[in-house]
Amino acid sequence: MPNAFHSTPPWDPLKRIFAGPTVAGIGFQLLLDPPPRVWLNSSIVNGHLEVRERKDEVCNASDCSRLAPCWPGWCWPGVGTLVGTAAHGGGKKLTLKLLLPQGDAQVKVDGKEVTGSGEERKVTVTTAKDKDYVTITAFWEPNNYTKITRPRKVTAKEGEIVVDFRKASAEEKDDIVVRWVPTPPDVVEAMCKMAKITKNDVVYDLGCGDGIMVFTAVKKFEAKKGVGVDLDPDLVKKCQAKAKQEKVADRVEFRVGDVLKVEDLSDADVVLLYMGDDINNRLKPILKKTLKPGARVVSHRFLMGEDWAPERTETIHSAAGYDCLIHLWTIGKK
Repeated sequence: MPNAFHSTPPWDPLKRIFAGPTVAGIGFQLLLDPPPRVWLNSSIVNGHLEVRERKDEVCNASDCSRLAPCWPGWCWPGVGTLVGTAAHGGGKKLTLKLLLPQGDAQVKVDGKEVTGSGEERKVTVTTAKDKDYVTITAFWEPNNYTKITRPRKVTAKEGEIVVDFRKASAEEKDDIVVRWVPTPPDVVEAMCKMAKITKNDVVYDLGCGDGIMVFTAVKKFEAKKGVGVDLDPDLVKKCQAKAKQEKVADRVEFRVGDVLKVEDLSDADVVLLYMGDDINNRLKPILKKTLKPGARVVSHRFLMGEDWAPERTETIHSAAGYDCLIHLWTIGKK
């Protein structure tokens, strides 16, 4: 886009409205006081129309500092105000104050990264031409195995808009990815013992990884059925292949899926977890709502938030060379 343009002067002297140029599909109008007599030399600055210069005297092309000559040689000494501020591309301007969970969080607006750092940031953005909102995402890693992307839809309005990313929203779901970290075999056995798995139980492992919890529950503790869910299709394929090798394919099911989108666990008697505090907190309402009374939940290391304390916790001195905590919850009557 050229940084300056001229426009012919189709103004209405009574209304003092100057029908400005169309740039990048944007039609501008200037409210002028007093009315103009000549062409205006203006530019797009930070996405908005601005009058660059004004002179009270006759404008001679030889000494005029404008980027193009005026017409018909007179400059206009008034003040121009853009009617209904129009941003570049025809969208609406938003002034945002972002509150972020970490200073190194990455922010994107409508898919484009906005550079910056700190837990509090102020940015100005513009909506798409046909929209009155922007979609903002914050991405951060609270630890070396968890990645969280948190979305917010922000509608344009006057003044500064505060957008708080520090707490999860029930309406706008987080996308949480947890890197698989294997649980030592002796810790898996301790989890199965804590859950008191029997031959009548259906056992779920959410975030199953290599499937060790499902295989241990079915083979060593003779569970009726095991179900493993994981985001990684390669891990799921390996589990399915191993199920055939171990001759338990008829008693296990491995499927690709987001554990936060598992809406029904009503057939589960036991749920085994090694996910993370963030995932556990998001799973908590699903577990409480859909598990049957008497169902047991056992988590390696991670808890369920301050409002749902485990009924029992044990420390396992693992052969892997470090201690592991395992926690038990039992679903009560509803």
